[in-house]
Amino acid sequence: MFSKMVLPLFGGTPGVWNTCMFFYQTALLTGYALTHFSIQKLGVKRQAVLQVVLVATGVLCLPVAISLQGMQLADQPNVGLLIILILSIGWPFLIISMTAPMLQRWFSHSGHGDAHDPYFLYSASNAGSLIALLCYPILIEPLLPLSMQSQVWSVGYGLLTLMILCCAVMVWRSPGASDAACDEAQTEAEHRPDFIDRMYWFLLAMVPSSLLLGTTTYLTTDVAAIPLLWITPLAIYMATFVIVFSRRPWLSRETMLRIQPFILIPPIMLILWGKKVPILVNFPIHLTALFVHAMVCHGQLARKRPSARYLTEFYLWIAAGGMAGGLFNALIAPYVFNTTLEYPLAIMAVALLRPGFMSGTPRTRRYVYGLILGLFILLSGPLAGDREVIYYFGMIGILIASSVFAGYFYALLNRPVVLGILFSVAVFIGLQFNDSQQKVLHRDRSFFGPLHVRYDPTDQYALFYHGTTLHGAQGRYGLERNRPLTYFTVSGPLGQLFLTLYAHPAPRNIAITGLGVGSIAWYGKSGDRIDYYEIDPLVEQAARDERFFSFLKDCPAKVKIIIGDARLTLAKAPQHSYDLIIMDAFSSGSIPVHLLTREAFDMALGKMKPDGLLIYQITNRFIDLEPVLGALAAENGLTAIIQRDVKITEAEKKAMKTPSVWVIIGQPCRTMEILQAAHGWQTLEATPGFTSWTDDYSNLLSVIRRPRWD
Repeated sequence: MFSKMVLPLFGGTPGVWNTCMFFYQTALLTGYALTHFSIQKLGVKRQAVLQVVLVATGVLCLPVAISLQGMQLADQPNVGLLIILILSIGWPFLIISMTAPMLQRWFSHSGHGDAHDPYFLYSASNAGSLIALLCYPILIEPLLPLSMQSQVWSVGYGLLTLMILCCAVMVWRSPGASDAACDEAQTEAEHRPDFIDRMYWFLLAMVPSSLLLGTTTYLTTDVAAIPLLWITPLAIYMATFVIVFSRRPWLSRETMLRIQPFILIPPIMLILWGKKVPILVNFPIHLTALFVHAMVCHGQLARKRPSARYLTEFYLWIAAGGMAGGLFNALIAPYVFNTTLEYPLAIMAVALLRPGFMSGTPRTRRYVYGLILGLFILLSGPLAGDREVIYYFGMIGILIASSVFAGYFYALLNRPVVLGILFSVAVFIGLQFNDSQQKVLHRDRSFFGPLHVRYDPTDQYALFYHGTTLHGAQGRYGLERNRPLTYFTVSGPLGQLFLTLYAHPAPRNIAITGLGVGSIAWYGKSGDRIDYYEIDPLVEQAARDERFFSFLKDCPAKVKIIIGDARLTLAKAPQHSYDLIIMDAFSSGSIPVHLLTREAFDMALGKMKPDGLLIYQITNRFIDLEPVLGALAAENGLTAIIQRDVKITEAEKKAMKTPSVWVIIGQPCRTMEILQAAHGWQTLEATPGFTSWTDDYSNLLSVIRRPRWD
């Protein structure tokens, strides 16, 4: 909720989300630490009094709202955002983060029949988090604007305060023994955690946290940029806590340990050959692997949990491990790796943490070695270049192959070093082989995701990919090198627009959000000025690399590239300075909602000349943005026309033309009339009942279209 509040101020950059996540994880760890040390120093009953006072002071911070305190947001925005988070929600969030371990420790002193083992309450806590996670995009976001969400949250906090007060009273009235007596009695018959225990807790929390983020990043960048996809892995991750810490887990540890070897290899195989496997095969295998691995690690956490006396310390190490996993994936991996390598590394770490369950006999190992030899023979076809075999094998073939490998892992359970070396060598060789097969020429990565440049199978075109989305291409030879391709072809909607404008030549100022490879610069003429607004510096580096792309170099217009979030950087442009503003930032699953709100639309109109045109490229497999733009145009009394150039012939596909959908918004003009009469552009009407998005309200579920699972 609060992250959505600050998007208009700081833009939709991953730096915003990373800073928010860093704050949340740090506050959670701090809250767990405060609970642990306050109970350790004060005892349960006196800490209960302190906690009631702390919770009551949180009411003074309500309702949740942005506290700017006169800050200069332009200077070090990440630092500014962190200060805003601390001033706005730092105290109530810190108080709430103390709740789960605190209530469990209180319960252990309540005299209840289950007080000796309060960990089942952690299952209830995660069940609540899981319900909240699912309810926010499905119920809360579509029904309530942010201002109303803040008020409802304030009411919920008030109810929580009263319930914590009731719990504190029950602790004081409980007939249980005193804190000192309880601790002394427990100490005699319990194991005191040592350094090895604490490090084991830390790793068992860190590795699944890293695996969760690695799985999410891989699926949303290397498989399919499906909106709201991140919810599914996070829900699976939370569900494992609910299961393993429940009183009667309905999935046993032994069952998960038996299944795990069979699910270790398939994700690695899909990382290497996944683009040849349908999504309906790809996704279930990765998500199943996440579930099984998290169940094994979290199951070990539940099995190794200490007595209630050390409960708060146990959760403190869990929080520290979860934070370490998040920081590794969010801050370290993008700098160290140019692919999503942290994902297979997390799988390797899961294998190394696997507890001993079975060990192969010498006879079993000889049998397994023979199966491995047969497997390499079986895969010799794909390794030789016939990668289509994996596609036709599908899920059954992959599972059969992984089952053969499973026996080998059983034989190596007590040899983690060998297991780690096996994984590392397989992943390294596989990735290198995969790049050579795909003719990858350049790879890089930033907080905005991985990108790469490669040749098409015919070696005629250089292709630029950001994640799984094609963001531009250029021919390598002759006339093919001197024309725009993909969404920007001369025969497509954008070409139709510029050919119509050329009928009345005049110098034009053009703003473009989203650089790609600079294809739109091909339409620039001498005397024009083109300002690109691009969020990722690595995209500019790729577009200016003349080994692959030359649109920027060959453009006769004056081209300028402005790095930063378009909502923030375009706002600094002079008023009424552009003839055309082309919004080309919506061709992937993770659309920048903050560029589609009423406030963002009004800002763009202010930068456009009175007779200017606002052009949107809204090509998307999963999201239909037509109702959003139709509503914005109707509210401002403007005309909107649309061209759905989605029926592409085989010849056009071979010539690197891709389907595209474009919308033009502006005052009625001759250009629109010509486009409608000569090229079949249609009027985009407002959708009845559709509510336009604002900085205070947006509903992504309302525009998700039924996907094609190809």
